[in-house]
This record gives sequence, structure tokens and C-alpha cells, in this order.
Amino acid sequence: NGLRNKLTEAISLQKYKLAKTYISTSYALLFGIFFILWLIITLTMPYLNWVEILKVSTTNAPNISQAFIIIFSYFCLSFVLKIINIVLFADQRAAMASLIDVSGQVVALIVIYSLTLVTKGSLLLLCICLCMTPLIVTILFSIFLYRGKYKKLSPSIKHIKPLFNTGSKFFIIQIATIIQYQMSSFIIARNLGMNEVTDFNIAYKYFGVLTMAITILLLPFWSAATDAYTRQDFMWLRNKIKQYIKCVLLLTITGIIMYVCSGQLYYVWLKERIDISTTLSFWAMLYNIICVFSHPFVTLLNGIGAITIQLYVSLISPLLFIITATLLVQNTSLGASAVLIASIISNFYGFIIAPIQYRQVI
Repeated sequence: NGLRNKLTEAISLQKYKLAKTYISTSYALLFGIFFILWLIITLTMPYLNWVEILKVSTTNAPNISQAFIIIFSYFCLSFVLKIINIVLFADQRAAMASLIDVSGQVVALIVIYSLTLVTKGSLLLLCICLCMTPLIVTILFSIFLYRGKYKKLSPSIKHIKPLFNTGSKFFIIQIATIIQYQMSSFIIARNLGMNEVTDFNIAYKYFGVLTMAITILLLPFWSAATDAYTRQDFMWLRNKIKQYIKCVLLLTITGIIMYVCSGQLYYVWLKERIDISTTLSFWAMLYNIICVFSHPFVTLLNGIGAITIQLYVSLISPLLFIITATLLVQNTSLGASAVLIASIISNFYGFIIAPIQYRQVI
């Protein structure tokens, strides 16, 4: 994300040599960071008891460690290889960046379906297919683009500091986000059981369509905001926020309709009766509507690099989430809804601070 902002500025000012340097430096920095993380995880893996950590059946235990190493290796490699997506976003070609991701998932789907016809079910094979095929597709797109349209942006290692100052802030913010979101299912599983995890994820993904929609609409906005801010075009930024607020209102109405019809739509989606409480559905709806409202402001602030306050908040929000979620789960009868309530409370930056900061900055 540090690259995304700096690269958009460089392209906007037609400083292609500097843009080229930023790209290669990002590859070098991310490779170094994630190689160290990969070594730490793979060396500690043999000492972790996944049966106890995840509370799963011992029959699944033999494959879990191997699957985790495959998935974590993919996680580390994808951070490095998907720099091509950031280059495309910075050049305001969000559709091409999305095409790379979609192509990888489609190829993975085809490979997995083919395997169901010729092999027996295998957790390890599934992990390999889900992880390897998107990486291969990304590599092929990278070669094609760097040899073609983006040949003038080929690597050259210099100028680490400007990227690292911004990028390290984004890195801390995103690590905090990952901790918070990945802990949800873990807290529910340990305190309420795996059945509650299923209900939580169904409701979360169902209403998550709202957040997905605003994310898709905002894809081009980040780099466009960087470009507009570099040119001091504040009127354009104000008008875009007004347009996105209209989208927020439309998605809010959609969310309410989804909540009213949730019982029937759960059945249509899953083809079976799923008893998900209206309370869980309500909090899943509210959480996603709040995310929808927050996203335009946070995206604009990310685009212009005004992230210091967000950085400070991200240092406390995961801890606030874990403490609040654990207390609510253990001391109330809210069930999985408690995790969503904790998520809303801990995400106060997005729906309280970010709109205020937007008004002050713009």
C-alpha cells in the first residue's frame, strides 16, 4: 500500500524512473519480510499441537500441520507476487487487477473439479490446488505485463525510505486487522463450539455481500484519490464521497431487506433448513452496514496517506476486540452475536474517527 500511494504520485508526475525504483524496492522488502516470517513459522510448526489449538478431531490431525505450511507458504508468496496488482491499481487499472484474481480462482476451481473426478478427497491436494494455481496465474500475468505495457517499470533497487515509512504503517494496520478478523472464529470455537462457528460464518458471509459490493465500487477510488490529492483537486474528492454516500444508503436499504428475508434466503442458498437466530442475523447486518459506511472515508484517507491516527488506533483495536469478545461470550447469552458486537465496538475508527478526519483534511 505504501507502493500504491507513491507509485500513483510518480506516474501522475510522469517520474517513471522513480516509479520503477519503487516497484523493485517493494519486491525486495516484501520478500525479505515474508521469508523471515516463513522461516519462523516453519521452524515452530513441529512444536504446535493443532488438535488442542483448534479443538478438532484427532483423525484430522496428521494433515493439519502440512496443510498449514502449504497455506502459509502461499500467504507469504502471494504478498510478494501480487505487487503486480498494486502496480495496476496505482495505474488506475482496477479491472485488470481483478481479472488476475478471478482468473486464478477460476483455474483453481477447474483443477479442483477435475480432481474430484479422478482422485479421492484429500486435504493436502485441495490446499495445493487452491494455493498453487493462483500463484502460477499471477506469475504468468506478471511476466506478460512487465515485458509489455510496464516494461519501463522494470526493477532497480533504490529509495527504500519513502516506501518504508508509509508501507510500515499500512503493514501494522493490516496485521492488526488480520489478528482481529481471524480471531473471531477461534474465540467462538473455543467458547461455544464448532456449530456456532458454522452459524456465524453463514450469517457473516451472507451479509458480507454488502461489504463486498462497496469494496468493488471503491476499487478504483484509492489511487484516484491519491492522484486527485497530488493535484490538489479537493472538489473532485468531495463529489466522489457524496456519490459513495448515496451508494451507502442504497446498500443500507438492501441490507434491511436481506435481514427481513434472511430465513428464506438462507434456505435458498444452502438448500436445507438452517436455524440461524434473528439476533445473529441482525448484528451481522448492522456490522456490515457500519463497514459499508466506513469504507469510503477510510479508502480516501488511505489514498492520501493520512494514516497516522489509524495506525495508533490499530495498536489497541485488536486487544479491545479480544477482551470485549471474550467477556461478552463468557458472561452473556448472546452467543456468536457477541463477537459481532465486539467487532463493531473495536472498529470505532472507521465510523467515528475517519469521517471526522475526512472533514478536517478535505
